[in-house]
Amino acid sequence: MKAIHAFLLGITQGLTEFFPISSSLHLKLVSDFFHIKHEPGFFLFCHLATSFAVLLYFRREIFSLLKDKKDLLLYVFALMPLVIVYGIFGKSIKSLSDYFFGPFLIVTAFLLFFLKEKQEKPPTFSRKIGDVLFIGSMQSLALMPGLSRSATTIFAATRRGWSMKKAFCFSYLLSVPTVWGGCILEMRLVSSSLISFSSLLAGVAAFIVGYGALMLVGFLIERKKFSYFGFYCLFLGLLLTSYRFFT
Repeated sequence: MKAIHAFLLGITQGLTEFFPISSSLHLKLVSDFFHIKHEPGFFLFCHLATSFAVLLYFRREIFSLLKDKKDLLLYVFALMPLVIVYGIFGKSIKSLSDYFFGPFLIVTAFLLFFLKEKQEKPPTFSRKIGDVLFIGSMQSLALMPGLSRSATTIFAATRRGWSMKKAFCFSYLLSVPTVWGGCILEMRLVSSSLISFSSLLAGVAAFIVGYGALMLVGFLIERKKFSYFGFYCLFLGLLLTSYRFFT
């Protein structure tokens, strides 16, 4: 792979991983548009790079989390639905046609439009378990092509009465074990050829741009403008659906 192509895919990953617009879709669109041929497992490498941006951005929250075993356990419960759904339906979902990208991106748009922050009340730990199981169940739906993981999880959290700020933090921290778990499961796709200048360049680009994207998302969350991404998802979803229907 050419270095410029790797750099372009790294930037794409960094931008779209944390925007609720489906990074997998945009990586595919950029790859197809520029006719980029990448090694098996390359996208996993890019996702891994952006996960380190999450660790850096939420470093204070992570240190606090490590001191509270109960809150740490919530992430385990949140991952359970994804593990179950992936184990049962993983192969079937992977075989889905690209025709689903557009419609599911439209679904993402409406999830964003219906985000509604409620007045949060301090929940009991048992209530939190119910909350994170629901959030995890919604995250498992994001295995579908075009459905944004961050959109589904933040939507689920706000539906359970969480504040946008808390939903934002939980959603993106949850992405770390999700990505690392996916990398472990798909490790067979990773070849030694991935350890190259091009892949490292893509990883650095994804990390730096991803950190900047996280800062922007945090800014939009604070100003209650996160749902604005829905207009982009709706436009692109309708465009892709129309394109697939008429070609």
